[in-house]
Amino acid sequence: MKRTLLYAACAAFMLPALTGCQSVETKGNDTYVNGKCVTCWKNPFDKSQANPSETQVAKQKSVGAKSCEDKGLTKHFRDGRWCSDITLPGATMSSWIDHVEDVDASVDVAYIRAKRLLQFLDADDPKHPYINKAKIDSIHSTYYSVNAMYGGPIKGLDWYAKYDLQLEKISSYKTRVRLKYRTYARDMNPLEFQEKLIKAIEG
Repeated sequence: MKRTLLYAACAAFMLPALTGCQSVETKGNDTYVNGKCVTCWKNPFDKSQANPSETQVAKQKSVGAKSCEDKGLTKHFRDGRWCSDITLPGATMSSWIDHVEDVDASVDVAYIRAKRLLQFLDADDPKHPYINKAKIDSIHSTYYSVNAMYGGPIKGLDWYAKYDLQLEKISSYKTRVRLKYRTYARDMNPLEFQEKLIKAIEG
């Protein structure tokens, strides 16, 4: 009788991949063959029945929009890789990184070289429609502090860095660079920004 029920179960549920049927068990209103429930089918069109892992994957996909249109935004007018709200689809913000290094350059020269690369505006510079003024504290020929952002669609880059740069005089020919920063990018090692800035300051 048990064998007959087994074959009937196999035939009724059409399990072509099921070989060597050996046991049939009933628990409540469901039937199990070889320990697998054959009556516990979920409606594949019912999203509410998705298991937690599938739900989590779906949420991750919705968060990581692949285009500006997926986020309901238009492309940035200067660089189509960016969205109008200055976000880059698929990009993430790195954690804050602190770096201290002594370089062979006077503090004034170090400041000029850093400004040439980062292209920030200080209080004495004429206004520019696409460049924000940096927050700057300074004691001429002794100390400079610059807090600003570099990169993004205005610069034609597919990343940007928020940074706090401090240049402190050690001697007439040596400067201590203190850099705190984080980058927003898709596929970029944050250290690239640091290396690029230090190289520029060193000349």
